Amino acid sequence: MKNIKVTLSLGGMILVLAFMLFAVCTFLINAYKLTQCDYESPWKCEAVHALGLFIPPLSLITVWSDDDTQTR
Repeated sequence: MKNIKVTLSLGGMILVLAFMLFAVCTFLINAYKLTQCDYESPWKCEAVHALGLFIPPLSLITVWSDDDTQTR
């Protein structure tokens, strides 16, 4: 019984660490995408990626938004 608890505990820790790594990666990719925006009208790219940086949980969603080079 103790081995099952240890295994589940280890599996839970690995899952949490994997999610945290994913969150950090999406935050960094979002920051890179913000630097690639053209900073000219329309401001959609800049606004979306800036929201992801100032509200980090949103980065998990805003990282998938296209940047200015992909919308042309």
